[in-house]
Amino acid sequence: MTEREENIYSSYFLYKKDLCENCSECIKACPTHAIRIRRKKNLRFLDKCIGCGECIRVCPTGAMTTASKGIEDLNKDKFNIAIVSPVIYSQFPDIMATDVLAGVEKIGFDLSVDLTHFLELFQFATEEYIKRNKSNDEQTPYISPICPIVIRLITHKFPNLLKNVLPLERPVALFSAEIKENISKEYKVAEEDIELWHITPCPAKIISKKTQFLNEKKYINKSIGVNDIYVELFHEISKIKKKNLDLYCSGKSNVLFSGRSFEWGLSGGEIAGINNDKSIAVSGLKDTIAYLEKIDLGLLKHIDYLELRICPEGCIGGALTAIDKYIAKSAIRRLVNIYGKGRRLSKEKIMKLYDDGYFFTTVDTSEIKDIYGVKQNEPLSLDQLMEIDELVGIIKGRNCGVCGAPDCKTFAEDIVRGKAEFEDCLVPNLKQKVDKKKAENKTE
Repeated sequence: MTEREENIYSSYFLYKKDLCENCSECIKACPTHAIRIRRKKNLRFLDKCIGCGECIRVCPTGAMTTASKGIEDLNKDKFNIAIVSPVIYSQFPDIMATDVLAGVEKIGFDLSVDLTHFLELFQFATEEYIKRNKSNDEQTPYISPICPIVIRLITHKFPNLLKNVLPLERPVALFSAEIKENISKEYKVAEEDIELWHITPCPAKIISKKTQFLNEKKYINKSIGVNDIYVELFHEISKIKKKNLDLYCSGKSNVLFSGRSFEWGLSGGEIAGINNDKSIAVSGLKDTIAYLEKIDLGLLKHIDYLELRICPEGCIGGALTAIDKYIAKSAIRRLVNIYGKGRRLSKEKIMKLYDDGYFFTTVDTSEIKDIYGVKQNEPLSLDQLMEIDELVGIIKGRNCGVCGAPDCKTFAEDIVRGKAEFEDCLVPNLKQKVDKKKAENKTE
């Protein structure tokens, strides 16, 4: 493989070569086999990275890190708006949500805006879509569009299931499409001077030229990891907490919170706000892949809706979070108890928006190829598949990873595709053995 066919970095991650111990844990953990090690410590990414963060989770040295922005990247000449999701609140146990919003503004943002209103909108719309369309057996179960990693995984491994993805805009897209115009009028700021920052627990939501998700990139300008601002935010929130309530007003936004929305960061939190008893929530990479395989085999036709999250326990287990996911889960339960679980929005008004087409994406998910930043491999011919099987049979390896690929079968495919060299494998005289096998096949 030439240098032009490989990327030193993924769009989502950075590689710190000096910290790498060449352990190959990252290449084995990657679900799309997007990572290779060339010439020992020379790590490369193929155009198949879905931003799941598994490489970060397993890296023992910190050589893998995210490509997100930091608070120092705020453009002071712009009006910077932070989009705050319920996951951020879970990172601060014993802190009220309004104080978190106020803290976000104290660390440098001009405005922090809560996303929970749009989460409830999405749940209403999802519930209605299932009611009106679930008789269409060809597309059940419907798959939640919320987790971008799941959609990229489907694009790469299960493209036939793209038709099952719910064709509704994600809450952050609904929110972002409106916020600039509204803020421009309220704060007398030109729309072109407004920058939207998504505070996220997920590497897959990092915004760059190659990481668009549906049509959200045209709205959101930049993303920043929760862990990238955690220390500064914790410091400011601590100061806010000490102030007397009657002397300090937390945040500029008058938010009517609902405990139902706080659950959004948990596995099962999305379907908890949907009135449908044939919905399932699944979290974790292995279980998500297992359920996608079941859908692909037609084994889940009795299920209406599937909430899939790559991260364990849901978004609170994201690679860019700052505290333990189980502590975060406890913090969410506390907020639910404080705010209650009632719905806040008028169903009649939401149904009018639904009938007007407000919630529907303009992207045809069934036609997606590489819009998620993931390139699908060219299909292999029957002869190439047979060549791969023969090569694996000759290697008889143990998936050691020394070749720089995650397993012997992937290495064999790299050879067939012209992206690896025979000499990369520990098996002595591998090319000669392959040539000998080919010669034997011709004489048979």
